[in-house]
Amino acid sequence: MTTTDRGSETLRNPLRPPYRAALLVAMMLGLGLLPLPAGAQNLLVNGTFDHDTGAWAILFPDPAREIHFVSTQGSTLTGGSGPGSIEVRDLDMSGFNGADILMAYQDVTVQGGGSYWCSAAMFRPTIHNEALRMGVFVEWLDASQSVIDEHWIRPPSYPADTWIRGEASMVAPPSAVTARVLLTVGLPHNPGATDPALIYYDDLVFQDLSTTTATQALFVPAAASAHGYNETFWTTTGWFASQVAVPVDLFAGFLRQGQANGAAVEGVLFVGTVPPYGFLEVDDLAAKIGGAGLTGGIYILAVAEGGGLPSTLITATTYTFTPNPDGGGAFGQGLPAVPAGTRSAVVVPGVFQGVAYRTNIGVLNTSGSQVIITVEIFSPGGQSLGTVQWVLGAYEQKQVPVTALGVSSASGGYVTFSRTSSTGSFRAYATVVDQRSGDAVYTPGL
Repeated sequence: MTTTDRGSETLRNPLRPPYRAALLVAMMLGLGLLPLPAGAQNLLVNGTFDHDTGAWAILFPDPAREIHFVSTQGSTLTGGSGPGSIEVRDLDMSGFNGADILMAYQDVTVQGGGSYWCSAAMFRPTIHNEALRMGVFVEWLDASQSVIDEHWIRPPSYPADTWIRGEASMVAPPSAVTARVLLTVGLPHNPGATDPALIYYDDLVFQDLSTTTATQALFVPAAASAHGYNETFWTTTGWFASQVAVPVDLFAGFLRQGQANGAAVEGVLFVGTVPPYGFLEVDDLAAKIGGAGLTGGIYILAVAEGGGLPSTLITATTYTFTPNPDGGGAFGQGLPAVPAGTRSAVVVPGVFQGVAYRTNIGVLNTSGSQVIITVEIFSPGGQSLGTVQWVLGAYEQKQVPVTALGVSSASGGYVTFSRTSSTGSFRAYATVVDQRSGDAVYTPGL
């Protein structure tokens, strides 16, 4: 199957201006959110807290203010995502004066005068807890990042030990360019309190009600159209299957190894259209969007028009293969296209280095922010064999052999990848290659 002749078209604005704000935050969709109003998608990143609190930060950081990932608590409301939530906690006993403390937050790009909808599941535990109230607070900011208006999203009451939803429709002020979505803790008039004030939040949703354009962003952590070791030549083919009853346009950018790739994400190229509930194959995708002789990763943007579309428009797998020098056909490895990473640390099992096998390890920054990753290799017995810190620019990909970390011999073991920066997201992997045949096994970070 071939692609259309628009394959060389550069698309710097694949969506009309009201929707371009959704491009970066759409990377982490596909998270099983609450049912949404028709035609709208969640603009918040990591609103279900399935793995961690990534993408959420503390407003005015202070030792007394904390956010935590809670794996055992999560919304039990109809349509909720289940276990996994964020706990916001205030420990400043002297500050218990009846105020509502603004804790965790995330900024969303908005259009002045646009209509928006916000919803959240909230839980107020009673044991060792001084909190009295809960709610989501939205600050509308202008181009100078000054607050020009505010909006509360509170539940109708504040019951204890039960999940309850707060939701509201809003209209952005005409000069608004940003909505700051904040999770709050309502404090008592009790400066002598000995317990903290804390609230759990789950299934945070912030939507633009005016759009019927749906987007889905995916990443392929490793791709190539280049020669490898031992006379191999690796090329990447994409397989795309539509999950919706409307055509899905596909755009892609090649994320070159060893450099920031913000321009590639902004200037994606059209690679084809997947028919409704159909299939599309794109041969040598890396070469089509990046050129020959390149290694790195791939950014994929799927765009569809229609009301009530889900956050998952397509499923995609890439097949990186090389011709078999000993006969017909080819061999290689399959790499699924995945959303931006949400975990702050992952483990990749399987490190083999020697005469029979070699292992490469890699990371793709799946965000527009710099990310700092600490990489450490361990033996089968858990002893550290080598460690390094990588600083990756926006959407930068990096891959090295384990020998670059001083590991010359290994018969098993594992690699850990830990994000030490406060911003950014990533996907990590290892590839174990047969030294004789060049065949490979791909293992994603889990």
